[in-house]
Amino acid sequence: MKSMHKRNILAAAITCAVAAPAAQAVDLLYQPFNIGVTQPPGCHTEEFGGGAGTYPYPSDWLLFNVDGRTPAGAVAYVNDAWEVREDFGHDVTQCAAFSTSWYSPAGQADDWTWSPAVALTGGATLSWRAIAYDPDYRDGYEVRVKTGAVPTQANQATSDVVFSTPAEETAWTDHSLSLASYAGQTVYIGFRNNSNDKFLLVIDDVHVIDDTPDLVATASPTFTTDYARAPSGYDVTPLLGVTAMNGGGATLTNVSGTATPTLDGSAAGIPVPASAPIASLAIGASEPLTFGAAAAYSGDGAWTTEYALTSDQSGSETNTANNIVDVPGTTIGGNELARWEGAVSGSLGIGAGDGGELGVAFTLEHDLLVGGAHFTMLSLPPDDGGMPPTPTPCPGFDYTLNLRAFDTVNNVPGDVIDTTVPVACTYEGGSYDVAFAAGRHLLAAGTYVLTAIEPVAGQTLPLALHVDRYVPASTWVVWPSSPFGDWAHFEDFGVAFARTPELSLLSAEASIFEDGFDGVPVAMTMQTVHKAAPVAQPSRPTRSVAPTRLTQAKR
Repeated sequence: MKSMHKRNILAAAITCAVAAPAAQAVDLLYQPFNIGVTQPPGCHTEEFGGGAGTYPYPSDWLLFNVDGRTPAGAVAYVNDAWEVREDFGHDVTQCAAFSTSWYSPAGQADDWTWSPAVALTGGATLSWRAIAYDPDYRDGYEVRVKTGAVPTQANQATSDVVFSTPAEETAWTDHSLSLASYAGQTVYIGFRNNSNDKFLLVIDDVHVIDDTPDLVATASPTFTTDYARAPSGYDVTPLLGVTAMNGGGATLTNVSGTATPTLDGSAAGIPVPASAPIASLAIGASEPLTFGAAAAYSGDGAWTTEYALTSDQSGSETNTANNIVDVPGTTIGGNELARWEGAVSGSLGIGAGDGGELGVAFTLEHDLLVGGAHFTMLSLPPDDGGMPPTPTPCPGFDYTLNLRAFDTVNNVPGDVIDTTVPVACTYEGGSYDVAFAAGRHLLAAGTYVLTAIEPVAGQTLPLALHVDRYVPASTWVVWPSSPFGDWAHFEDFGVAFARTPELSLLSAEASIFEDGFDGVPVAMTMQTVHKAAPVAQPSRPTRSVAPTRLTQAKR
């Protein structure tokens, strides 16, 4: 049903991050619909307390709400011809322009937005992205070009229709068209929603560029391995892949590239060629380049992979710096195996009062001898804030971690292998390196889960979180009253929880403990595989608001 489907995807944004950068071509116009003053530019909805419907629209763009109709309640925030808000249905880190044709009572939309004046060169190209939010109620629209006087509600109908569709696609779709017929003129670019009783039309990244070719290498994903750090002697195999984007004003042909491992900034291996070139890449389009298997990062130091892209048009580019992108890999050295990196973004605890565990998985390519773990807890009230901090014990519980095997039948954390030595909780918090109570463990290649144990009563864990290098389905949380009834991933409770906890495995060879691990027996641990029949898992519907007591604090 129409109303049911719409309501199911009407989600409130929880967090915004940095918007994607504009291409590095010669821009005659670029509008990413960013909001806020926080640097770097992006979708900073957190700066505006009024919520959707109050975010600023670009001040140099014009709006004409010709139909004057009243939006249906579910889309009431579209209270002008177009509104800027986060792309809540797909990527809340990106802002975009929204228009609606869902009115009460029903009727046809006639909603316009116009760009500022654009002085065109000989071979300019217009590109944009668009999407319709409901597959059953797909909005259509027109794209128009106006010459002469500044658009007004009275004269805008004299503009030229250069693109139209009765129904936009329901995945983000790139569009581009030539403006060569307007060469040498000053024009205005317009978008008109003329749908009748549909839902939401969204546009983004409106771009007018000249005909200079510009091939842009984009990291996708933004790291080559899941692990920021690995112990000395532990090799890590990168997963290769880069996205080629045509950020210029000419079609690119025979797009290819190489991937070269680098160690501490210098080439450290044989370049791997792309598996196959991209025959043709349209203006504004992006397409992944794939590569064969890569050699493992092996040896101490900071490993990255440098991608260098080329096309038949490379000789005509004026900016070739963005043909190359250096993508972080793993820093090898010391005794830590860690996913997390970067600044602390906040803390996470369960807060339901009935205990539980939350943590992160580690998939080992090779056997690893471990002797302990690292974790960080942030300060708790009533920390007095004194400097240097004076440890004040928290009443009632200690910090402890569980090392678990992984149940490969039910695909959830499995049996407890060991628990760390307890660390007294203090209100001041801190970073801790602690030994496993039973000593060292030789972990066979496979997946393991390291979790922090939530107390049954009293304080909520303030486990430190990091945004960088988050990998979906790598985190785990469970507690007796969880709405999922079993283990779930952090992100199952909403995008705001897509964070990596500061939990690391510590190898035993390079001990940081006072007494080391010499003389401590080694327990050989194989990955746990339960032979029992799989347990039915609860369904995990998309939710816009966490239906839990999972508690996140921002830093």
